[in-house]
Amino acid sequence: MNEERSPQQEQRAADAQVGVLGSMLIDERTVPILMQQLKAEDFTDSLYRHIFEGIRDVFLAGTPVDPVTVLERLGKSYGQTVRELMALTPTAANCELYARMLKEDRLMAQIQTACREAAYAETFEQAYKALIAAAGLLLDGSSSRKATYGELISSYVLRQKDPEPPDYLDFGIPEVNAKVHISPGRFIVLGADSSVGKTALALQFARNIAASGKKVGFFSYETALEDAADRLVSNAAEVSLSASKEKRLSSRDMARVEDEEKKNAALPLTVIESADYTVDQIRTETMAQRFRVIFVDYVQLVPTDYRDAKDAVSYISKSLHRMAQQLGVTVFALSQVTMPEKKADGSRRYISKEDLRESKQLKMDAEAVLLLDMWDTTKLSGDRILIVGKNKDGALGNIRLKFTPRYMRFEYQPPEDKEKSKGKGKEVAGQQALDEDGNIKHASFTDIDDDDDELPF
Repeated sequence: MNEERSPQQEQRAADAQVGVLGSMLIDERTVPILMQQLKAEDFTDSLYRHIFEGIRDVFLAGTPVDPVTVLERLGKSYGQTVRELMALTPTAANCELYARMLKEDRLMAQIQTACREAAYAETFEQAYKALIAAAGLLLDGSSSRKATYGELISSYVLRQKDPEPPDYLDFGIPEVNAKVHISPGRFIVLGADSSVGKTALALQFARNIAASGKKVGFFSYETALEDAADRLVSNAAEVSLSASKEKRLSSRDMARVEDEEKKNAALPLTVIESADYTVDQIRTETMAQRFRVIFVDYVQLVPTDYRDAKDAVSYISKSLHRMAQQLGVTVFALSQVTMPEKKADGSRRYISKEDLRESKQLKMDAEAVLLLDMWDTTKLSGDRILIVGKNKDGALGNIRLKFTPRYMRFEYQPPEDKEKSKGKGKEVAGQQALDEDGNIKHASFTDIDDDDDELPF
């Protein structure tokens, strides 16, 4: 990809290159820092690139880096240039700023070149590839992080002493927040069968996370914008979903809706009809909109070039997981499940992460797997159970949720009184009591006991 640069970019790049090289020549302590951040290709001036390579060779040889050792490596003909670099760099304190300027300027030139190639492409495929290449440039090096053991300990101590609370997602249900700690850059799977309410729960989570200040994108593969609006507003303003559909809201209902509009119209939540979006397009939209959290509803509907459903979902899972890590974006991937067989009495076991449809890759890639099921598996109505089936950063367990279809709302349902539950079977912290066949009983709800957590693996 040939880079084209404006005179202003050329001057800025030259200044940054001078600042980087001058910093290393006047202060040896900057050399290991800048060597980690920069490559020879970042230097567009061939003379400066050669000097950088000379400094790198001296550093890798274990020799002290100073003007004498560098000139010994490069040759005395570089003496005047080395002296000018040192004279033009009064301090090395801004060395990392110079490095960032250098990388950003080169990256901007590459992106501009890719966009020009897209603009003058003769076919759609050529334009598409050029724009995807431009988007991919933004990921260059973004996921490469490393630290020594000493640096890891120092970072840990600083985080523990920092009075600011951890940056976990706020689901809007305190009991879920207490059990499921989701940090930026995580890949989360939310699985459920059709009509159980995974889209409604995901929309509720999305709105609440946006209300906490994070910019959220909801990529919908089956829900129209109008339907998403009906569910979101019914949930937030407590107005009947059926009344919304039939346009028969009362004046009191409309007052609540207008109050919600007045208070929260600026929430950073965007719903996108994305029936034709590939994973690449999800990534591009996420970067363009600068989303910090995204929901993909749902992975089995994301188009790919794979004919086999298992291969397709495996590819989607790996790609979304990689995107979460590269961009530092939290990704919620909704998934269908294969329902367990029912017994003669109509009951069945709860779903598990093994039931995620099409591919086992989803459970392997996810930092957490949340599963939504019916509290009473013999009924299609009533409470729901949110099963934490995988949780790398915490315990496993179940959270009972009260579901109000009228408002498409989920709320925490406290455990039943322990006295009422006596004699209904021994229970284990974080699990339901099991019957003789190994199926989960529905006699009472068991919350997670933090003093007796299950292993999260």
